[in-house]
Amino acid sequence: MLAAGYKFIYGDKGIVTSLLVKVFPGMDPAWFSGFFAVLVVMTFATTTNHMLFVANALKGVDYQTIEAARNLGASTWTILRRIVLPMLKPTLFAVTILSFLTGLGAECPSGAGRTGLPDHHPDDPHVHQQPHLP
Repeated sequence: MLAAGYKFIYGDKGIVTSLLVKVFPGMDPAWFSGFFAVLVVMTFATTTNHMLFVANALKGVDYQTIEAARNLGASTWTILRRIVLPMLKPTLFAVTILSFLTGLGAECPSGAGRTGLPDHHPDDPHVHQQPHLP
């Protein structure tokens, strides 16, 4: 569903592509394809998860610890590396898994439970079968 929406907007006959072709007549209408298209779609699809979870995790950071580190002379980089990132590590791990699962879901648009393998009957003559070895 997500890919269909982006194809409607950025595909060969998409709204944005039509506008860009009018502005740049020599432009290839199939510009939004391949790895670049997958990267853009999956980035925007999972950015909301990152923003929501990381923003809430940042609210839970103990600012008294940060203030104590500043008073002891820690630099901003040290505070980020030694205090903030370790506190965010569980959230970053969870968001990474959610992003990965979103990517897996994009691979299976026909519904959950599909294996990605073709549905063939074992007696189908068009399916190549391995010979039986003695």
